[in-house]
Amino acid sequence: MNILVYSANITRIERLSKLLNQTHFTINAFQNRKSAINCVCKENLKLCVIDGSEDGIEFLTALKLIDDHLPIIFIYEERNDELKYKAFELGVDDCVTPTMSERELCLRVTTILKRSRIEQVLDYVDYPISIGSSTVDFDKRHFNFKDKQIQMSRKENDLLKLLYLNKGKVISRENILKEVWKTSDYYASKSMDVYLSKLRKILKHEEMIELKNIHGTGYVLFVN
Repeated sequence: MNILVYSANITRIERLSKLLNQTHFTINAFQNRKSAINCVCKENLKLCVIDGSEDGIEFLTALKLIDDHLPIIFIYEERNDELKYKAFELGVDDCVTPTMSERELCLRVTTILKRSRIEQVLDYVDYPISIGSSTVDFDKRHFNFKDKQIQMSRKENDLLKLLYLNKGKVISRENILKEVWKTSDYYASKSMDVYLSKLRKILKHEEMIELKNIHGTGYVLFVN
């Protein structure tokens, strides 16, 4: 399986390629934006790693127009939070600093690819699917309890989908913000609290589902 690495810095390309070789994927590394775009169009890529800079943002913008579903890790300089926020706004899956260890990068790649595979499976599932004694249709954003159908908002739907994909596992507030809001600022955090409260009101109809707050850690969805 193929991973694309893009950077205007040849030294960074060499380091990233060396780190990613540990994942046993085929690495397609490019310093030229046009060549990288051609690779995206021709190859069956599983992940893209972009070295952050203004050039990286321009490549990311072009990439999202071509393939909005390709998982992306964006690398930004530790003190350049604005670049990180811009990358999340454009829809990247994760942001890391260039000082990350080999093990950390490999673990992040593995986690993103695993999540991507699960979401691809859901794309072929016949909805609605059962959650407890209720059913949910993530395409139509319907939560069905007995003879009652609740129309979820997009944020409620995305929250429930994320929690369902990771049911039984604690998801940190940071990861929820990153996956659903694509940013972690103050206003997004407050918005998340509001929508978690709304989702709890929907799920209260279902005795076999529990959305639990793990204090100081995050949230977990239990389905009996």
